[in-house]
Amino acid sequence: MNFAGIEFEENDGGGIEIINIKWLTPRKKEIFWPPFKTNKQFHRALTRGDSPEEGEWKLYSIKRFFFENVNYTEAEKKIKQAKITSDLDTDTQDTQAEIGKRKRFPRRLSFSDDDSEESPRVGTKNKAPPHINYENFLSAQSEPSTQAHPRESLALRDTLISKLFSQRESLLASQEVAGPSSCPTVHTSGSQGALPDVQNNHVLKVLMSVKEQTSEILNWIRKQNSASNVIPNQLPEDVPVSFPITTLDDIVIFENYLNYNENLLAICKYLSTVGGRDLTGRVNSILKKLMCNEVAVNYSFFGSRSNKRAFYDLKLKVLVIRAIQITSPGVTEKDICTQIKVWLKHAPQRVQNENKRRRIN
Repeated sequence: MNFAGIEFEENDGGGIEIINIKWLTPRKKEIFWPPFKTNKQFHRALTRGDSPEEGEWKLYSIKRFFFENVNYTEAEKKIKQAKITSDLDTDTQDTQAEIGKRKRFPRRLSFSDDDSEESPRVGTKNKAPPHINYENFLSAQSEPSTQAHPRESLALRDTLISKLFSQRESLLASQEVAGPSSCPTVHTSGSQGALPDVQNNHVLKVLMSVKEQTSEILNWIRKQNSASNVIPNQLPEDVPVSFPITTLDDIVIFENYLNYNENLLAICKYLSTVGGRDLTGRVNSILKKLMCNEVAVNYSFFGSRSNKRAFYDLKLKVLVIRAIQITSPGVTEKDICTQIKVWLKHAPQRVQNENKRRRIN
């Protein structure tokens, strides 16, 4: 019960956030804010309840509280509702303030920043190819997976590059078919002359744009490959929990850690080295490494019996499946899930056996 939801004063930037109650001043009018620049560092300080350090943590004013003294899971649910309510209030105020004002239409930007008055598109029949938003395209290709496997990255690179060069060849072919008649002409007072250079300059600019976009794709692929070059046997240093996990609160903290794709990939590679005689042995060894039996008894695979929680909804399920498939790509997700169900089913029996051994010793 260490978390609260607050809204900052407008002169401090505004915003709604979850905070640890340790960061509040005694009168609860202000809050110390950690100086971290990354979400992972901030989240670790929030969940661990790091104490403020004078001189390093800045002090900000609090406008209002939405809730206090709740656990982290409940705080996440309540802060989402608080943000929705706050956005609705803001939209209503903005709408009332804009009544009676003249509408201003947004300016539309041109196709390319390289276009200039020196090379106008005078009477051209060939339309420029649409700009491709590769950032959205690449992110769509990578969801819901975390990071692309090096082999998948190479295949994606080859596919995108082939599409780009096909687009270039189609453009050049259209120019050849159109012939010189498609070139724009400019009539002067004394003579008439063709300006083929205008059309050629436009084609050159399109090709240069394709080249730049290809370079962006290659840089993105290099970043993905470098991010995936994690030493397999090494556990990342920033893991916020100890293994095996011994409390349900640590499960929540670890789940939030796995929401970052690079974290999920690093743990997958670490667990992919866990051995076993067969699929059953490997699944059991990975689950045993992740959580103790006292935590496992609180879960069943779908959570439909005895008020148990659903393991199916956890990132841990995805973690175990991908860790197995890294070294055994032929194993199906269904086979892995079957072994997870059996392991969770026998968790109470393992706890009883452990208690018996402790009494004997």
